[in-house]
This record gives sequence, C-alpha cells and structure tokens, in this order.
Amino acid sequence: MSELSILIPDESIALRDVVISMRPCKVKQLKEILGVISKYIDKIAETEDTIELAKYILSDSGEQGLKDIYLVLRSTTNVDNDEAFDNLLYDELVLLVVKFLEMNKDFFKRVGEKLKPTVEESKPEMTDISRT
Repeated sequence: MSELSILIPDESIALRDVVISMRPCKVKQLKEILGVISKYIDKIAETEDTIELAKYILSDSGEQGLKDIYLVLRSTTNVDNDEAFDNLLYDELVLLVVKFLEMNKDFFKRVGEKLKPTVEESKPEMTDISRT
C-alpha cells in the first residue's frame, strides 16, 4: 500500500446493480479534468455541500456537460463506457459525482482560490458612462 492510498484511498461504491471502484485523479488526467470542471471551479471553491454542488453541476450541464461528466467519471472509476453510465438512475449518478467531488474537493478548492485573483485581475474595469 502506498502512502498516497492512505491519504486518498480508492472507494467502492455499491449501486443497485453494480459496485464501482473510484480512485483519485492521476496527474496525467488533471489537465483534462480541470478543463472540464473549470466553469464550476468558483462554485466548487465556495460550496461546502457536495450533494448540492453535484446537483448544480448535473442540472447545469446539458448534453455536452453530461459527456464531460462521463469523461471525468470514466477516468476515475473502473467503468470505461458511456452505456454503463446511461443505465444508472439519476440518484446513482449524483452519488458518483458526489464521491468524485469529495475525493478531489480539497485540490479543486485550492486551484479555485489560486485562480480567482487571476480571473478578477483580468476582468476589465467597468466605467459609468452616464456621468460623461
């Protein structure tokens, strides 16, 4: 057993018809996963309730977002095809997203806190043109 597995162990998640094994993100996956979740990074950094966060991400995702969620879950679980996810019930999908967020939330929160000042600095200052 490695020291990392002690810090962030794999987790077996029992669903209705299958047991899914989820593992922490690998370094080579981080760029792709951060690209997928970048539009949610502020919400991840400010929200403590992972169930509400998972519901927000799923309700806001649309078709492309759902494909992105599948990509993230495929890379962090032992499931390797969309069909397996398509056959899940909604509460099972929420549970998998919650487990992924719980397993990686500290990392994403730190990234969000570091990126937030950069994003705020890059926003152009709004001027009140009604006074000119």
